[in-house]
Amino acid sequence: PFLSALLKTPQVQAMWNLRNGGVPVFVHTIDVAMLALDAFDDWQDRHGPLALMPTLVGALLHDLTKVTARATRGQPGHVSHSTIMLLDPLAAVVEAKGALAIVSDETGISLNDAEMDMTSHIIMSHHGPWGSVAPRCPEAALVHSCDLYSARYYRQPPIDANDILQLLDTG
Repeated sequence: PFLSALLKTPQVQAMWNLRNGGVPVFVHTIDVAMLALDAFDDWQDRHGPLALMPTLVGALLHDLTKVTARATRGQPGHVSHSTIMLLDPLAAVVEAKGALAIVSDETGISLNDAEMDMTSHIIMSHHGPWGSVAPRCPEAALVHSCDLYSARYYRQPPIDANDILQLLDTG
């Protein structure tokens, strides 16, 4: 219920309306999460036990500021998602916490403090050396690696439409 509610939040759903390289940001986000899930066991083998929920939530919420950045394009004070990650990555955490508050209100489920701290770090560090926060834990390095891979190699839809139809049906 937690992840279903998270994917249905207005913030996450708004990523459908933005495209990078022709790919909806939502599709890229799901791709990053799936890449992280696919690599999770291998990363645990190399780094020891990892926290799955912060990794997955961080992957799903890492690009939320693309929505607000795009909405303010052409307005005074506009900054891009990349600039936010370089100058004010905490703004990305604020956006993520907004989506997570909706999930908590709807489901009664929330991340504990340690999970929220790790999720925040994952979101703030997902740009790696191109942002102001470097990944300091394997979970953050994993999401950064998956985000970079998806951005570099999947400029066309990386997921077959049949794989996401079930998500579309549920909003």
